[in-house]
Amino acid sequence: MYHDGLLDSLEAQLIAANPDLAAAVANYETYQDAALKLDAYLFPFVSASGEAGRYQVSTNRPPRSITQPNYSNYHTVGGQLWYEADIWDQLHNATAVGVDLGQAAAADLASVQLSLEANLANAYLTMRELDDDVDLLRQTIDAYRHYLQIVQQRHSDDIASGLEVSRARYQVDAASAQESGLMAQRAVYEHMIAALVGKPASAFSVAAKVVELPVPVIPTGVPSQLLQRRPDIAASGRRVAAANAEIGVARARRPCLQCRAPARRRMADYPDGVQRPAGIDDDRRIIPARRDLSA
Repeated sequence: MYHDGLLDSLEAQLIAANPDLAAAVANYETYQDAALKLDAYLFPFVSASGEAGRYQVSTNRPPRSITQPNYSNYHTVGGQLWYEADIWDQLHNATAVGVDLGQAAAADLASVQLSLEANLANAYLTMRELDDDVDLLRQTIDAYRHYLQIVQQRHSDDIASGLEVSRARYQVDAASAQESGLMAQRAVYEHMIAALVGKPASAFSVAAKVVELPVPVIPTGVPSQLLQRRPDIAASGRRVAAANAEIGVARARRPCLQCRAPARRRMADYPDGVQRPAGIDDDRRIIPARRDLSA
């Protein structure tokens, strides 16, 4: 908008290193992950498990055969299928809550970024305004000093009185003190810019110079359009939608229908011709899957 390369560079540094903006990004990512987790409950869950091990049979355990091995291996594999039928739209409403809160967090992120960028631009423009004031004041001080030299010359020639010399010297001192005050104000805004871009004030500086910044031309319809696109208003609207979806979640707290189908198989390995140890479950069969309908 202002066609200032340094201001554009500072805006990019703000987006990359500002801690407040980083916190807003982390908050948005948290809500986004929560929304994805809630959306996963709308689909069936499939899980698998496996186990392998080696065991030793005690030599003092009766009954024990001579051909029975001392060590044996076993393997266990299993799986489960689970699905909850969303009859009362509880899961869909919970997913809608997560999506709406994620969109509200995205709007909050945009609001924080917009606020920080506005603060940075305001601090930068104020600092440049102070640079103009300091430059004008320095020109005034030079003129006052030249006038003081003229008055002192007139006083040495008995043309001007000592009072005129004192007045001219007071003008120079007062203007010099005002220059120190303006430089202190400029340092405050420079430190503010350093804090916004995430840099220590002692290691950050902006060279003082007079910059001609053009006045931006704002179209007639922009203010009303910006008002409609304000991120804080959008965030409030998304939170209202999330609250309405939470009402649907509360109304849907009724008996639910869940389906489970687990299966498991256990296998043990023995050498050929070796008797299976007594008490070891190795029937090498698949346990039939059972379906549980819980309400």
